[in-house]
Amino acid sequence: MGRGAQGAAGNHTGWHTQRPRVLRFDFPGYERELQPVSWDAWLRTFDERELVFLYQEHMKAGNQSNFFRLDSPHREEG
Repeated sequence: MGRGAQGAAGNHTGWHTQRPRVLRFDFPGYERELQPVSWDAWLRTFDERELVFLYQEHMKAGNQSNFFRLDSPHREEG
């Protein structure tokens, strides 16, 4: 991942390094309660859930954005 991000998982009950529940990216300089996850485990979970990666390269003002969303194409809008 560019911008120095590391694979991570949300710090939630049921978190496990090999089967993360909530996938995240841990960007340098942002203080969040995230657990590091190996890229192998992160990508395996991403593939198993058939997720898609949506991201914003730049904000309207032109500066870099770290906004992203992992979504399932199988999810029904509600």
